[in-house]
Amino acid sequence: AAMLATATVLIGRFLLRLGGACDLKLTVIDGGAELGVPLAALSPLRLRLHRDDRPEQAVQRLLAGGEGCAGSATGQGIEVTWLADCADVLALPGLAAQRLPLPSLDAGTDLSLGLTVTADGRLSVELATGPDLSPTIGAFLLERFAAFADGDETAAILIAASPGQSRPAGRESEDVATIIVEEFRLALGIPDMGANDDFFECGGHSLIATRVIGRLLGTHGIEVQINDLFGSPTATSLARHARRRADGGSSVPVAVKEAADQAPLSLAQQSLWKVYSAFGYGDIFNIPFALRFLDPIDESAFERAFLDLMERHPILRSLFSDRDGTARQVVVPMAELGRYKWFWPSRESAGLADRNREAGHRFDLARELPLRLRFMIDEANGQQVLSLLFQHVVLDEWSVNLLMDELDHAYRRRASGGVPQWEAQPPPFHEFAARQRAAGLNTGHVAYWTGRLRGVAMGEPLFPRTADAQASTHSAAGGWVELKLEGATVEGLYAAARTNGASLFNVVYAAIAASLHFLGAPDDLAIGTSASGRTDADFFDTVGYFTTVVCHRVRMAGDVTVAGLIRQIRDTVNESMPYSDIPIDLVEEELGFDAMARGGHMFGVFIQLHAKNKLNGAFTLADGRRVEFRQVDPDKSESLLGLHYEVMEETIGAERVIRVMMSYRADLYDMEQVEAIRRTTCLMFSRFATADASRPLASLRPADGRGSDEGARTRPRRRRRRSCPAWSASGRRAASWLWPARHLRRSVGEHP
Repeated sequence: AAMLATATVLIGRFLLRLGGACDLKLTVIDGGAELGVPLAALSPLRLRLHRDDRPEQAVQRLLAGGEGCAGSATGQGIEVTWLADCADVLALPGLAAQRLPLPSLDAGTDLSLGLTVTADGRLSVELATGPDLSPTIGAFLLERFAAFADGDETAAILIAASPGQSRPAGRESEDVATIIVEEFRLALGIPDMGANDDFFECGGHSLIATRVIGRLLGTHGIEVQINDLFGSPTATSLARHARRRADGGSSVPVAVKEAADQAPLSLAQQSLWKVYSAFGYGDIFNIPFALRFLDPIDESAFERAFLDLMERHPILRSLFSDRDGTARQVVVPMAELGRYKWFWPSRESAGLADRNREAGHRFDLARELPLRLRFMIDEANGQQVLSLLFQHVVLDEWSVNLLMDELDHAYRRRASGGVPQWEAQPPPFHEFAARQRAAGLNTGHVAYWTGRLRGVAMGEPLFPRTADAQASTHSAAGGWVELKLEGATVEGLYAAARTNGASLFNVVYAAIAASLHFLGAPDDLAIGTSASGRTDADFFDTVGYFTTVVCHRVRMAGDVTVAGLIRQIRDTVNESMPYSDIPIDLVEEELGFDAMARGGHMFGVFIQLHAKNKLNGAFTLADGRRVEFRQVDPDKSESLLGLHYEVMEETIGAERVIRVMMSYRADLYDMEQVEAIRRTTCLMFSRFATADASRPLASLRPADGRGSDEGARTRPRRRRRRSCPAWSASGRRAASWLWPARHLRRSVGEHP
């Protein structure tokens, strides 16, 4: 009786926190007279639970006979019952009866929770959903409730709607759709995007989705969940899921002010700094890339425009000191910026010969700025090439796209003799770092990760290593292969994303996970990926280093379907976003995993989406002329990870293209194993593009375990490739740093 009453109160508390309601109606139905009095009463017992009730007092009220539920209790209520064992009642000679977890066809409540104790003494919990709920929400709620019952208080705050919210209806819904489509247009750079155009079909992805959701809440007081956007990717359909905040959102403008003189490092910066200091403060976190200008550019106007950005974003003019093991960042005032050399016009450069030296520059961050810009002239054609070198501690991929947008505006004004006018001033990164460190480590967020990752197999390669390989030191030497999917496969993967209310990345992630599973990875697999780390909408327009590496747990039980795996990954990734402020090294420390000693992270596979960057484009001048530029790709030669998949979405003309680069460490995988991984991955991409979503995953298993080349073209690269897990040296994208296996040097090169 006490167990049933406690479970009833527990599910009630969970749902109150999850949904944000004030009170809730619960009904307890006896499943057998063995429970005793008073819960063995013939009529159901009812409890009205308020979110402020003390749990132990609510349990006692229920054990004492319950109470009425009249008044303002919300919703259709929750039914809790004990599941009696029918085996003895239905026993027949030679036959055994077993109860199956089947829901009633005439469910009268939104949720029904059933409990029983198994023969080995464990508590078994079943959850059935009513006709008014999504058929996919049950498994999600049951998993979250199990975590909540196990002591994880954060399990019930993921999709909570704030009190005082209401869904728009009628004309108001149309107004909300207008606001949403305007934010879509702004985020995607498509001014003529319509209210019924698909966000993802127009180039959206999870990073942009995070930004849109943050702006809707922070600027307009409109709250939507990220899974709503995946399931309803048009402005019209998404508006039906939106809620209006009673306070109208945070519309208070940020005051324009000079950043504080000093600030601590953020959590993400501090994690990077650990490795940076351990490897002698060298060039391991240099981020070099280059732009080739197809039209002449005014270098003086460009310098002034970039100075405008340095004034706007103080992190770009910061020095870093490390005293007594504590690093701090100090802003250089604009009036003193002339003391530091950071810009070189082409007349001060020795042509393209300077680009390799630039990429290998060793920053002294206590005495020089964390960036270097150098113009060079390509003697072969007279074109200007700009080498940009940043220290990773001040920049991530999101920031690069912000800088390119603002540089377009600033250069246009400076080239015409004007001064850029900004609509708003974002808060400086130092404010974010100071605020984060003052708040202290969010132990609830740490508990979120440790609760989900504890017990997972950590950091093992797919195949058993030979005795020689086990005895060898960890090395970053490796290679890579590139997979470019055929057009039919690409479109099939996009279709699978639409069908399952997921992103393309979710589908590709699932296909890669399936290939690893068929090659011998465990059913319970740890996979690393990157997260933006921008959980506070106030800082969405702030330049700085926010990105983190996170680890997800992917389970591939024997009966999982293609759709089930895709949606599991979608929900896992989306659910984890609010907790992505915690860097992976802090989670590993809590779990007792020594990444430095093991030569890698707790995951052996890293899957990373590279968002469409803005390093290929043009500056538009006031008179309408355009200064076209193209990114110059660097040479890359090594891999810091066992397996590192980099997924790139590109558009060439009217064709959508997906490229997948797979890097590997040679001390973990030989060429025969790499070929097996490549072939199986290609096969899974093709099969996920054509498979019925309800098809069991096991039915996709390759006959020979090695796959085939259907649906993909590959270009093997024999030269060694460097793969920077923090951000590939091409500057195309950023994730966050991983533990390096050795000191690396990077050089800016150009592919033929």
